[in-house]
Amino acid sequence: MKRACAVCVTARAKPCPQPASEELEECYRQFQIANYKCLTAAVCVMRPAAKFYQHLFKSEMWGVLFRAPRGALPLRMQWTQQKTVHTVADAPTASSASGAGTTRTRVFLRTLSENPLQFDLMDVDEEPPENSHEIELIDNELNSQPCADTVTALIQHACTLPHSDWVQDLAAGLRAEGAVPLAQMICNSREQLKPHAGALAAPLLELAASTPREDNGRKLLNSLHVDIVTRNPPPLERHRGLPLRAPQLDHRVPNQHLYR
Repeated sequence: MKRACAVCVTARAKPCPQPASEELEECYRQFQIANYKCLTAAVCVMRPAAKFYQHLFKSEMWGVLFRAPRGALPLRMQWTQQKTVHTVADAPTASSASGAGTTRTRVFLRTLSENPLQFDLMDVDEEPPENSHEIELIDNELNSQPCADTVTALIQHACTLPHSDWVQDLAAGLRAEGAVPLAQMICNSREQLKPHAGALAAPLLELAASTPREDNGRKLLNSLHVDIVTRNPPPLERHRGLPLRAPQLDHRVPNQHLYR
């Protein structure tokens, strides 16, 4: 696995030959995506020292991995949004080993009410691989990026580490090319990122303020802006609790006015 990481780091530094056609540039991008997924899977399983994570959070990589969304991102009500389950690589933990459901478990529970014998006919290859777990992503254009599940899983994995040097690199990526899809990955991991809300607040809000679409002199928000501002993402969490004070009454109301 260490050898695979070394090969991935070396290969990602190779530039795309120039001049290049659109087809060649897309092939190069697909190669970089596959390379990044391989490197991320290996690092998440091995959980190496902090210095190795800088290879995964480099700002210049987001512009290679992600493509800017085409047109406006539609606004969707929360109750109409659908989710898709993705299987991602990660080191096994006590919580994931005991609490995560598997494909076979879900199929078995479903077939109890349909055809219990069908469970024995299930292909073994459909089982999730070892050192993996499942995450749910909302179905939208940004989460349909080829690396959306990988980057979301990486962020959630990094939140379990004892070091946090990667947070500053993640914040720097919000000011680089590919920042819009990266912001969606951060919103996907809002619960895990609560301890790091302070570092991500400014760049996320700057992104929300600088990317509205112009329409007849008006600035229109898209679904990502709403996700950042209204759905309790890291920047707007009250990560510093304030003590509650008893309300102060300026005057007393006579009892006879209360029971009329």
